Amino acid sequence: MLLKIRSILLEETPTLNKISVGLRAGLSATAAFASYHLQCQKLLEDEKGGVILFKVANTDIVSWLSIPCDKICKSGSGLVRETPAAIFTFKNLSVAERAIIGRLDHLGDPGHGEVEISGNLPLLDKIGYISRLAQKSVPSIL
Repeated sequence: MLLKIRSILLEETPTLNKISVGLRAGLSATAAFASYHLQCQKLLEDEKGGVILFKVANTDIVSWLSIPCDKICKSGSGLVRETPAAIFTFKNLSVAERAIIGRLDHLGDPGHGEVEISGNLPLLDKIGYISRLAQKSVPSIL
């Protein structure tokens, strides 16, 4: 199974499978850091919880990160029943791929229309910081 995941992530072009798997992997690492890294726990201690949706426009790709009140974060794929606290939408597969490999400009890309953000922006900012911390700390094949 790990070899299959590796082969998907190493595909040359940003396919639906590659972006789906990459988003899930990145959100899983983010959830682990948010739940167990002391600095990240402190960053989220005042948050009331909620779900953040991550979507790619014009595709069926939807992943989520849940920040419950007990602070054990979870990630998954597909739509959720509750109203999301925030939604982060990538313009296309190429922009999502840039995020997965750590090349998304979290300050400039929203202003250039590469991503659309809505909802609890301070929460999204905190999760973005945690995601970048996880990305720098965890080795990647990408």
